[in-house]
Amino acid sequence: MFQILVVEDDMALRRMMLSVLEKNGFRPLPAEDGQEALDILEREQVDLIISDMMMPNMDGLELTRLLRQSNYNMP
Repeated sequence: MFQILVVEDDMALRRMMLSVLEKNGFRPLPAEDGQEALDILEREQVDLIISDMMMPNMDGLELTRLLRQSNYNMP
């Protein structure tokens, strides 16, 4: 089962995305911001990240830059 990390600060939108992914056979993992996403990536194998760009603490662009610098190779 593919694990998809959903990084979204809007709780209603995050819940909707998680529900749709789960109903379609994926295992979604929720994160409220980039820092929480990094914490999840330390302990979970993730196949795909769907990230909001404008979030508090660490935005999606900064998250993507950090992941690329750390040699994460995922879509």
